[in-house]
Amino acid sequence: MNLEQMKQKYLQYVFLTLRKGSYEFYNVHLKYLIKYFNENQIFDSDEINSLVISDFVFYERCKKNTNSTINKRILALKNMFKYNNILNNDIISISKFREEKNTFLALTNSEVERLINYLNLNVLKEQNKLLIYLLIDTGARISEILNIKISNINYSNNTIYLDVTKTHNCRCVPFTQATKILLKKYIEENNLTKTDKLFNLTISAVESLFRRIKDRLKLNKFHPHMLRHTLATKLHKNGVSIMIVQKIMGHKNISTTERYIHFDLDDVLHAYHSVM
Repeated sequence: MNLEQMKQKYLQYVFLTLRKGSYEFYNVHLKYLIKYFNENQIFDSDEINSLVISDFVFYERCKKNTNSTINKRILALKNMFKYNNILNNDIISISKFREEKNTFLALTNSEVERLINYLNLNVLKEQNKLLIYLLIDTGARISEILNIKISNINYSNNTIYLDVTKTHNCRCVPFTQATKILLKKYIEENNLTKTDKLFNLTISAVESLFRRIKDRLKLNKFHPHMLRHTLATKLHKNGVSIMIVQKIMGHKNISTTERYIHFDLDDVLHAYHSVM
């Protein structure tokens, strides 16, 4: 079967049945794979064998791509073949390559302070300011924040019920009193009802917002997930149990939460000298 046809057929299925993020994942990786195969004069499913796969892995390694990236691309290839009911034992037998367990980036204390000062200048739209405050407070994923409904907000205990999550497990996340004031003002001024979503923003609009702030504050990196990592680190550094941090983050495995925790040299030295 033609690889391009397989890709289009599978992406149509993903688009109709899975989340937008899943579609973007498969679209990016399958487009990359098909381009690689076509450039190497491979156009049909029965032309892909163990030698072709080995050449592809060698090519990826030469490009300095990580095992994590290679695994994602091979997973996309496997699922495309599976959906199209094409049995290819050479693809099925590919073992997952061992991945490095990297920690995630978080903002430093000084960077957080600069960000808060910038937010308090009131140069951003209220919607954008509230969005960032919620990311700072809750540690929620951006997709979870963009799916908040007004009815999910509980002012009596300052929590938000997240019913659209990556893990499909609902959870409550807290927010601060300062964010509560912003929330109430924003909802009132925009005449939002309980059935409305809190935000009417796309992922691309959020990415554009973060790029502008990154340039304005001269940050090396700045994206929504960094605020998630930053909260996890802050909570744990201030004595919050890692199991509570796991609950707030919505991680299935505590090992994932551990990768979110960042300690700099000052933290290490302080901990060491406090007992020595």
